[in-house]
Parts: sequence; structure tokens; C-alpha cells
Amino acid sequence: MHLRVYRCEHDLPVQEWLQRRLPAAPGGYLGKLLKSGKVLVNGQPSSAGQPLAAGSAIRLPDSARLRELAAAAPPLVVLAETPGWLALAKPAGVPVHPTAEDEADLSSTAQNWLRRRGLRCRVAPAHRLDRGTSGVVILAKGRKAASELGKGLMAGTWRKTYLALVAGQPPATGILDRPVHHRGRLRPARAGYRVLGRSDRFSLLALDLETGRGHQLRVQLAGAGWPIAGDGRYGGPQDMGARPCLHCLRVDIGAAPDAPAVLTAPLPEDLRRILTGLGPFSTP
Repeated sequence: MHLRVYRCEHDLPVQEWLQRRLPAAPGGYLGKLLKSGKVLVNGQPSSAGQPLAAGSAIRLPDSARLRELAAAAPPLVVLAETPGWLALAKPAGVPVHPTAEDEADLSSTAQNWLRRRGLRCRVAPAHRLDRGTSGVVILAKGRKAASELGKGLMAGTWRKTYLALVAGQPPATGILDRPVHHRGRLRPARAGYRVLGRSDRFSLLALDLETGRGHQLRVQLAGAGWPIAGDGRYGGPQDMGARPCLHCLRVDIGAAPDAPAVLTAPLPEDLRRILTGLGPFSTP
């Protein structure tokens, strides 16, 4: 099992990093794994308290037990934490909320992690990401924090930036303003975009979301003739992976002075591999 330390994880002790990345693993099991010398950091055995540097390569033994623990709960990549909220980088394929199916979700995993640290607050997502979308998710700690975050979101003070790999060659910049169905009604929806790079078949876009309708970017990009790669539901080509190549890169919530205003989620490894495989992108 090969993993990489993100910038937001810089200076975390190895055992704390492991507990976040493998939240279903008992602490004692991780301690024994470290003592056995089987956790390698940049090719060398590590100790529990060793601080990690961003970009470090972590290698874990390829065991059935570790694979089982990794599948039991999604990794917790913590972007920032305040007394009122927790910001995480959601992996693709993981639901934000509990579902009717017996599967791990981000909110419940974060709730359990906070409880192990002695925090008894109730976790509630302040916004949503589709199951197949990766990126920034903010979880409120308790009702008061949820209410405050919700007011900011509804007032339009949040700013969200997404990355999307789309089929086709859009103009260098533009506006997506096709209305979308939301809660049974056709509602206004708007996002600006700019092309970051192009290949023969695809374009990499940065999109600044002005409204937050369900599936908004997926619907609008498909309607414009540039469906998101991997998004079979809306006509995207299926040879770029099993999930939409859509990533919530950055969220600006206008946080308090003692907290980061802008939260940035690292590009996940699956999207990094896809973009690398397409070769050099030309700039518009």
C-alpha cells in the first residue's frame, strides 16, 4: 500500500497520520505495525512520533488486514479545524451522509474520530458533494455552528472553485448560466470558467460556482457540449475512469481571523494519474 503525505498533513507524527488515514484501525494495531518496522517513510522504517514532511512517500505492508481496515472507513485528510467546524478532503466514491446501505460515509467516520478525541459534539455537513466528486467538505460541530455556517452559505458569501476535466474545446473563458432543476423547480444557476490547459480530446477547467444547485456543473457542462470525463450519467466519455473527473478544489467561507478563510483540497491520486497520462497540456 503506497500513500503520499499532503501539504496539509505536514509535521503530523506518523502514528497520528496513520490514525487519520486508517480511522478504522485500533491504535494498538498501528503501534505494533510501527514497532515491527513495517511502516516505511521514504524507504526507511519510522517511529510513532516521527514528524512527516509534505511529499513523503509512505509504504505499508500489503496485508489482508490492512486492506480490510482501509475499506472499513474513508481516510480523514484534515484541511483545517476550529472549535466550530472540521474541513476534510473527501475522496471520490464516498458519500458525505449516511445512506440506507451498509457502507462507510464521511460524516460518521469524522464523528467517531472526534469522539475518540473526547469531543461529543454532533457532526453535520454544512454543504454537499456528490458521491463521485472529491474535494473540500466542511462539517459543523454542533447545531450552533451548523446554523452559522448555513447562514453564510445561504447568503452567498461562500466562494467555491472546482476543477473539471471535460471533453471538447471550450473557449478560453466563459459563463455557464443554463437553469437547472432543483427541488422540483427550474432555477437560475450560474458559474464562470476558465481553461487551464488542453489536450487533443480534453480541456481542464477551473470553475467558480456562483450558485449551488444539485449536479449544477455536471448538467451545465453537458448542456454546453463539454461533458465531464467519466460522468456517464450526463454523457461524459467513460475511458477516463469510473467517476466524474470533478474536484472541489477550494472553498472560501470568509472564516474568522483565527481560522483559515480559504480551504484547499489536494488533487487526489486518481485525478493526478489521469492528468499525467494525458501528457503535457497546452495553455490557451
